[in-house]
Amino acid sequence: MMMPIYNDIIMAMPREKRPERPTAMLVQEASLAGHVGAFVEHGRNIFFLEPQLVQLLGQTDLTNVRCGDIQLPFDCFHISFGDAFDGALPGAPNRIDGAYITSHPDWSDKLQILVTTRRLDQQHPDKPNRWPFSRDVYFYAPLNVSDPDATFEDVVRTAIEGGEIKIEQSIMTPDDEKVVELPGGPVLVRDVRHLTDAEQTELTREGLPMFRRALVLVVNALCYLNASSDETSTKRLPDDTPADLVANWQSAKVSLRDRAKSGLLERGFMPVLLRNSDVAVETSLANSGSGAQVSTHWRRGHWRRQPHGQGRALIKLMWIRPALVAADHGAVPDTKGHLYRLS
Repeated sequence: MMMPIYNDIIMAMPREKRPERPTAMLVQEASLAGHVGAFVEHGRNIFFLEPQLVQLLGQTDLTNVRCGDIQLPFDCFHISFGDAFDGALPGAPNRIDGAYITSHPDWSDKLQILVTTRRLDQQHPDKPNRWPFSRDVYFYAPLNVSDPDATFEDVVRTAIEGGEIKIEQSIMTPDDEKVVELPGGPVLVRDVRHLTDAEQTELTREGLPMFRRALVLVVNALCYLNASSDETSTKRLPDDTPADLVANWQSAKVSLRDRAKSGLLERGFMPVLLRNSDVAVETSLANSGSGAQVSTHWRRGHWRRQPHGQGRALIKLMWIRPALVAADHGAVPDTKGHLYRLS
């Protein structure tokens, strides 16, 4: 499916801008398509994190969380940040918007996490004629979770040291650009040459800090899915859903509700689970009697491993939420941290 599309588009490019070998680009795109295919095959389950929840989970530490503490709700699903996460990966202008989580029965010792991005420099990136010029940058991490007592911090560190975590992207943005007229409209063409091994290594090194930050949010979201009950999930339809589908969706008749579901999928709508959309930020006022002026800051949250069940052999994750300390002093603090220069 990809090769004919690739060939038709690439022939419209100036010869000097065509890639010498399309192998890496096609393999990376097929890998991304594989995760999307698994997502579709397993029910298109999306967990959308409200902005408030993204903020709180981003302020939560993973120190005590172990691989055995997390059970996945589906074999493949997507965790969506929407626009609430302010990070981006190196390369074309983009925003990290979530991650595919995949666990294959034949590869049960690996938890595959693919951090996805959304391009910001393409007006219509979903149009066929925009590919391969609108390729999404993504970070792929196969984490070894075979040891249930291993912490996620150790697992991620091992994967990074072993070179298993890397950015998948073979498009560089050179100084010169050219607009090419294609059947679907003009396209801004950039170089689609392959990265050298040194360039790939440098790109991955540059993106690792932001990827680790996104990965912490993803794993915290998995912890949250385990710690929260189904009662914290709600389903609602988008505001622009056609009225006839809304009526069928709300009908008491099963046949009409099933018809609404199929109609939604045909028109590009998918149900999304909203996780605890009413979650609030806990605040703590400054102690005015202490004599010291306390500036507004975050007290980071963490996960408590609570034994339960027969013989207390099972573990349940309890979320100790982050809190905004000295909230009465005004502005929310800058959560990006501090940069220390060491001599």
